[in-house]
Amino acid sequence: MPPNSCGSCRRCCQGTLVRARASDIERWQKEQRYDIIICLKTWIDNSTFLMHKNGKDECVFLTENGCDIYETRPEICREFPKTQERVDEFKCLLDWKTHEPKE
Repeated sequence: MPPNSCGSCRRCCQGTLVRARASDIERWQKEQRYDIIICLKTWIDNSTFLMHKNGKDECVFLTENGCDIYETRPEICREFPKTQERVDEFKCLLDWKTHEPKE
């Protein structure tokens, strides 16, 4: 697994709801990543899918080394952070516009 470009602080994987989109599920089906698909649960309207959490309120794919499914992580994770408010809230090390580490 390659390191996350942000340095893998993992703050965005803890205490948050990690949503998977239909496009994520379609991609995982094509990749035959049923290990990911079985870790989803539907929520409220049966069209929103959430990753299961572990006992520490973290995404189940979060490990000591970062994201265990980094190469095929959900789109919401790929797009994080989307606003300066999210950068501030999570003390994120990425620039929200470029998704590159801040200088």
